[in-house]
Amino acid sequence: GSAQAGWKVFFTRKEDTHGEELWVSDGTPAGTKMVKDIYPGAISSNVQYITRFNDKVVFQATGNDEDGCELWISDGTEAGTYMLMDINEIGDSNPAGFTQVNETQFIFGAIDFESMTYGDEEQRWLWVSDGTPEGTKLLKDCWVKYPGTHTTNDQYHFCRVGRKVFFKGDTKDGEFTETLWVTDGTEAGTIMLGDINTTIVDENTGKTNSAQLDCMTNVNNKWLFFKAVSEEYGSEPWYSDGTLEGTRIIGDFTEGENANGIKNGDGAFTTCVMGDYVYYRGMSPDNSYGIELIRTDGTKEGTSLVLDINKVPNETGTNSGTPDVFPYCVFDGYVWGKGQWGVNTSY
Repeated sequence: GSAQAGWKVFFTRKEDTHGEELWVSDGTPAGTKMVKDIYPGAISSNVQYITRFNDKVVFQATGNDEDGCELWISDGTEAGTYMLMDINEIGDSNPAGFTQVNETQFIFGAIDFESMTYGDEEQRWLWVSDGTPEGTKLLKDCWVKYPGTHTTNDQYHFCRVGRKVFFKGDTKDGEFTETLWVTDGTEAGTIMLGDINTTIVDENTGKTNSAQLDCMTNVNNKWLFFKAVSEEYGSEPWYSDGTLEGTRIIGDFTEGENANGIKNGDGAFTTCVMGDYVYYRGMSPDNSYGIELIRTDGTKEGTSLVLDINKVPNETGTNSGTPDVFPYCVFDGYVWGKGQWGVNTSY
């Protein structure tokens, strides 16, 4: 909603008469009501991924057995709630990953007839819409990975930075398993940002391994912080400004290899942004303190330990133990989170 159109909250509610359907509320009992019985009768329309798009919301829903699960839009009224397009005319398009990319467009992943039948498994390709049927179209025949799902730390696989959206993807031929892509809502501006993990997993085709992207974080609408796995560096923090030449590792902060000859890397990150820095759970830059609370400005030189929270040495005595440190949010000029203090009577 907006101040002009009135603020609204959209949600789903289940009733015996209508099943589970789309509802809306303006915060008053009189203004809380079912928007539309999208699948008429007691059968639920399975509304999912309700996402704001200016003064409306977009979502996936099933209106009947013939159309299947498709792209819908609503302004909060029955007349203004309708299927935007039957993208897959012989099945479900299962649209997901709705992300507004600029003032007039949103992008998402969806299955059409060609992407469903192109390879060995059905794929979601990248679509764009301005909220009208004529403005809804296939943007790029690239394989959009995991739209509508969450990572382990509850961060989406799509991340908007300024007027670009970063997402996890692959070519439709599955050449790279999973790597970083970006779009500005145009076909020319939808590109793969390099093959981050060049480890070969199929000698016959040359297919490379997944970069295992995670923790994609918008830093002040200027750059993207993310975690990635590469053959050269293992799992480390990365930086991207949305260009191929501007996508790079921030620093290789873990040394050595494991027993299988695989490069050591940081564990799972959690992130929050304060000022010009991203705060995250990671390996200290000089490897002296283990995994602690770290901050970075996107450069190796600007990455530093915030505090050695757990001072208990590990079993080799080379660095501190690993605390459960998780930065959660910024409030009143402070980063708030959780940290486990080591017990050591020597300090």
